[in-house]
Amino acid sequence: MSAERGAGGRARASRRFSVEVCDSLDQARPQWAELDDEALPFQRLAWLAPWYEIVAPRHGARPVFVTVRDAATGRPLLFLPLCLRRWRGLRLIQFAGFGVSDYNAPLLAQGFEPSRAELDRLWPRILSALPAADLIRFERVPERILGRAIAFARLGWLRPMDLGAWMLELPETAPDYEDHILSAKTRKENRRKTRRLREKAGDFQLEPARATETADAYLEALRRQRGARFGADNNLDHPCFLAFYRAVIHGHLNTLAEIWALKAGERILATHLALRGPRGYLLIMHGFDATLDGGAAGIVALDQMIRRRIDLGDRYFDFTIGNESYKQQFGVKRVMLHEGFYPASPLGAAAILAHSALKYGCEAFAALRERANAR
Repeated sequence: MSAERGAGGRARASRRFSVEVCDSLDQARPQWAELDDEALPFQRLAWLAPWYEIVAPRHGARPVFVTVRDAATGRPLLFLPLCLRRWRGLRLIQFAGFGVSDYNAPLLAQGFEPSRAELDRLWPRILSALPAADLIRFERVPERILGRAIAFARLGWLRPMDLGAWMLELPETAPDYEDHILSAKTRKENRRKTRRLREKAGDFQLEPARATETADAYLEALRRQRGARFGADNNLDHPCFLAFYRAVIHGHLNTLAEIWALKAGERILATHLALRGPRGYLLIMHGFDATLDGGAAGIVALDQMIRRRIDLGDRYFDFTIGNESYKQQFGVKRVMLHEGFYPASPLGAAAILAHSALKYGCEAFAALRERANAR
C-alpha cells in the first residue's frame, strides 16, 4: 500500500506493528482473505462484501479498512472492516455491517491474542492512521463467542452494554439436552405445544433450503411472518436489506448462510435464517405463523433445530442479540457485549460530554421520580 490517505491508504509503524488504512475493497481483499478463516461469521468477507456493495451506499457509508501487520515479516495480524458516515452531524467511524451484523470484532491471525495493555498501546496508532473523523463508535463487541475470547472487548474505553446476547452450549446427545438442560416444566410445555401444533397443522418437519429457488420461498415466508409481528420495524421490508440477505443466500447457501422451514406439507409454519460458524449455529432471524396457537410454531421450531444441531455435531447454538424472555427456557447463558465512543476530534469530545451529561441527568431524574412516587 502507498503511504497516502484514501484509496492508497497510509501507514504508521511501531517497533512491533505497522498499521495501514485504505478505502478500497479490492485493495483490502488479499489481507482480508488471508485472515478470513479465523473470522466470526459476521466479519466474513462473504457477509460484509455484499454489505459494502448494497447497504453502505444507501446510507452514505464509505469503506475504511485497517490492517495491522507484523512490522518485521509483513504478516497480517489484525484486520478491521469499518466504515465512515455522517451521524447526527458528526463524522462517525464504526464497524461495517450496521443493520445486519449482531456481533462486531476484528479478524485476528491464528495465535495472535493481544493483551489489554498491548491493545491500549496499539489503539493510538490505529487512531492516527484513520481518516479524519469526530467519533469512533464500537458496539456489540462480545467478550466470548463460539468458545473464543474476543480480545478487542478488552479495549479500555469499551463498557458493558445493557443489550445482551444468548448462547446455548450444546451437549453431545439430544437426551442430554432433554434431561439436563431443559427444565421439567419446559419439557412438558414443549410436548404440549408439539402435540397441539400437530393437531392443528398435521405432521411437520424441518427442511433446509438446498437450492436458491427454495431459499427465496423461505425468505419470502420469513419476510411475511416477521412483518406480521414487527410492522414497520421489519428490516426485510426494506429493499436494500432484503437485497443484501438475498445476495448472501444466493452466493453462499449452506456454506455461510442457512435458511430452514418447519413445514406441514407445503405450509410453512416457521422459518430460520442463520449463519454457520466454527461448530456453531448463529440464529440471526426467525419467524412463525402466529395464527397457530400463538407462538407455538416458533418454539417448536427452535426446539427441533437445537436437536438437529446436536445431531449434526455442533457445539454451540447462538440465539444472538436480544433480551427476549423466550430464550431463557432453552438453558442459555448470557454473552456480554461491549460498546463505547472514542473522541477523534474536539467536536467529538464535546458530543461525548453532552451525551454523558444527558444520560446521567435522565438517570438522576428517574431516580428522583421513583423516590417521590414511593413516598
